[in-house]
Amino acid sequence: MKNSSKGFTLVELLVVITIIVMLMAISLSWVGQSREKALDAKRIAGIKQLKTAVDNYFAVCYRFPQTLDDLKGDSTCPAYKPVFSSNSFPVDEDGSDFVYYSNVADVNAPQFYHVCGVLSRPAQNTGKTGLAPLDAADPCDGTDQYVFDLAGGVY
Repeated sequence: MKNSSKGFTLVELLVVITIIVMLMAISLSWVGQSREKALDAKRIAGIKQLKTAVDNYFAVCYRFPQTLDDLKGDSTCPAYKPVFSSNSFPVDEDGSDFVYYSNVADVNAPQFYHVCGVLSRPAQNTGKTGLAPLDAADPCDGTDQYVFDLAGGVY
């Protein structure tokens, strides 16, 4: 009697399915990491945009904005043309704010500011601003590895 096999054995099928599942798991983790990197790149671009807008505000108004809302239009500085509107302001993909801004505008002290945001991956410039936190709520103090911080001002 001739034993002819016209299909795969159960063991062969299980090996192939296991390999396919492992490849899918690896590719899904890569997709997740790529998504996080893209989101962080968008956040960093928004933080840099805000820093540039704050510097432009100072160049026109000779003072730093009190809040980021001043960048949307400030009646006390009519010469400033806002670059942001309410719907173009950098926000996270869920619509929440991810940026922190604080400034010091004391006549007896230098004027400087922090702009920072929290990322989903460790930031490469954490703690590079060299400035002490402006208040207790300031996450730009250089201690959190997930905070991308920028500073500027008149020193």
